[in-house]
Amino acid sequence: MHLILELVPNHSSDQHEWFMESRLSKDSPFSDYYIWADGDNGEPPNNWISMYGGSAWTYMSARNQWYLHTFSENEPDLNYRNPMVEKEMTVSMNTVSISVRPTLISVKILCYKIPWWKRLSCRLPISYSASK
Repeated sequence: MHLILELVPNHSSDQHEWFMESRLSKDSPFSDYYIWADGDNGEPPNNWISMYGGSAWTYMSARNQWYLHTFSENEPDLNYRNPMVEKEMTVSMNTVSISVRPTLISVKILCYKIPWWKRLSCRLPISYSASK
């Protein structure tokens, strides 16, 4: 029997401890683990649309900021510009590959997440999968 594990390293659950800490305040050690941005007069940072429709941004009053979610608002996007996120995810994927040997890694983001939100207007791309 083969177990096929699909990894989606784009996001975590909004119930993950990193996000739970990140959403509390801008001073949290996990504050920069996700993509947060200021809006404009109660509006999202830009007009990006999630893959499931509607805005790709959800407002979090505790931080007075918006977080990016390419898919569901329950799946906030990780911030790979943060070296700690990259390190944590590399360790996680290496650990999984040692114990399970995954054969499928889904590539869900083609539009690079950049900090100059307001200059861009793009619809996030359709996903595809790449076998390992």
